[in-house]
Amino acid sequence: MDFFSHQDAAHRKTWLLVGYFAFALVAMIAALYVVAVLLFPPEAVDGRIPEPVWFRPEILLFTTLAVGSIVGLGSAYKIMELRGGGESVAGMLGGRRVNPGTTDFNERQLLNVVEEMAVASGIPVPPVYILDNERSINAFAAGYASSDAVIGISRGALELLNRDELQGVIAHEFSHILHGDMRLNIRLIGILHGILIIALIGYYLLRAAAYSGMRGSRGRRGNAGGHLLLLGLAVLVIGSIGLFFARLIKSAVSRQREYLADASAIQFTRNPDGIAGALKKIGGLVSGSRLQAAEAETVSHMVFAHGGGSSLSGLLATHPPLAKRIRRIDPHFDGRFPTVRKAAVPVQAELTRSPTRRPRLATPLGQMPPGRTLPLDPLLLLGAIGMPTSRSVDYSRELIGSLPDRLREALRDPFSARCVVFALLLEPSGEIREQQRQLLLEREGEPTWRETAALEPLLRQAGRAARLPMIEIVQGALVDLSPDQYHGFEKTVEGLVRADGKISLFEFVLQQVLMERLARHILNKRPPAVRFHALNALQNDIVDLMSSLAHTGTPDADQAEQAFQTALADLLPRQQHRLLPRGDCSVGGVSRALQNLARGSSGVKKKVLRAAVICVAADQKVTIEEAELLRTIADSLDCPLPPVTPGPITARETPQGAAT
Repeated sequence: MDFFSHQDAAHRKTWLLVGYFAFALVAMIAALYVVAVLLFPPEAVDGRIPEPVWFRPEILLFTTLAVGSIVGLGSAYKIMELRGGGESVAGMLGGRRVNPGTTDFNERQLLNVVEEMAVASGIPVPPVYILDNERSINAFAAGYASSDAVIGISRGALELLNRDELQGVIAHEFSHILHGDMRLNIRLIGILHGILIIALIGYYLLRAAAYSGMRGSRGRRGNAGGHLLLLGLAVLVIGSIGLFFARLIKSAVSRQREYLADASAIQFTRNPDGIAGALKKIGGLVSGSRLQAAEAETVSHMVFAHGGGSSLSGLLATHPPLAKRIRRIDPHFDGRFPTVRKAAVPVQAELTRSPTRRPRLATPLGQMPPGRTLPLDPLLLLGAIGMPTSRSVDYSRELIGSLPDRLREALRDPFSARCVVFALLLEPSGEIREQQRQLLLEREGEPTWRETAALEPLLRQAGRAARLPMIEIVQGALVDLSPDQYHGFEKTVEGLVRADGKISLFEFVLQQVLMERLARHILNKRPPAVRFHALNALQNDIVDLMSSLAHTGTPDADQAEQAFQTALADLLPRQQHRLLPRGDCSVGGVSRALQNLARGSSGVKKKVLRAAVICVAADQKVTIEEAELLRTIADSLDCPLPPVTPGPITARETPQGAAT
């Protein structure tokens, strides 16, 4: 299955969830109706107790409205509570946000692993939360989309897992982000909360009945207490039906996704010992993966592992048995779990080091000089969407490790991260640069200008190919901006971009990738709703986009024509379209095209992205500009495209761009 198939599978799981939910609702209404009919029989006639009348429309209407209202209001309340996405879930579990500038070794190592996986996956670096009160080994990913995702990890996992095991766990959680599991999981919390409220009401009715019994047991008060006791007991039993279905729904949605995430983690890291070692340590730890937070049961379906040292099994388990998961990874596992000790912390450690068993790139991509060729294999890009390979992870580690130390620190500091963005937009010299300097001084102040000017030469040293990965990392430090701070930052970026009266391709890329992502996170801007299920209504947008992409790769009109026609032959094989002249291609046209294409269905997006890759690869050479625009297209379509990695097709750095 590819990325788009995984997204469709998650969508189908949503409908399965709705079906189970409806069945649970009907079962609870029916059970409550039967109880109400028995507790409130028709009035006696001539002193004789009548037989129960099983069809009582007024009681059926009441029970339907009562259960529907309680469940609906309970679910709506929880959904509203979780509208903050992953951060809401982390807060619910008592998570503490890790400061991107932390100097704690364990926390720094964790952030490095998360950064490497994010850059390798082509998604923003998610905020990281630590559950300080949890000494077991567990983790989770939560959010509605990659733009608001968070990674959470227990204190026990942080202290007891070595780097490879930690990377295996994080890779597992990234699989949930990339395969669309998070949105389904967080919806599951909201919907099931309404079902669980029925059991909670039964519990409080029993308490009220006990209180009533303490105050008096005779006369009408005693009878009322008895009825209340029976009603509370009945509602608690009915609530147990809801609990049964809630656990059944979670198990139906979760178990196979856990196997997939385990397999994906191995593909990401090329190291089965990492995730297998983490699972074995869970089995050997007294507390296993058990969380102590009050909401632990609520999130049981979305954590790395659920339960104690021995894994839950049977119909209602949200995760496969622990031993079974391990044997799928390590067929030679004998069932014996190791004694668990804290992982050793080196006194002096290079946190961005590459393990010696993995090859280093001869020349880090970010440091390639202009005019040199860069290895690239775009033919593998489509298959890597949502499924980054170990080569992508190695690449991201090497690229981040090749950045100057001062620059790496700046990317993680909220103040300096803004200055990194400003420095990326500065002109090298001349009148335009002076206008930009004055703008920064007026809007941001002297300290900001000094930091921006100090970072500028470090960015040139890092190289143009490192710009997009740096944008991925910078976002992690900027997501804590308030809405007012974001709007101020946005105005400064807009002023720097428009200082020369035009928008370059990279300036468009930065605004599209960074500013749009920040807007989604900070302003709760949701992705556009699906509107187009076929390509016919999008033909003009496709022509605009493919024309700009074809011109970006080469100044030669014939080569651009060939790339354009090759892409359109795959995308719209029965129709004839002409390549737009270079002068008619602009970032405005690309922006409008991407806005419309973002409203396409999963199938439409897959076809468009495939055609874009074919267009880029038509001449067997991929420029840095093409790679950046391709990543921007994928990002706009909510398709996490990994960065370019070593392969047989070369890429070259060229000064031209398609749009101004």
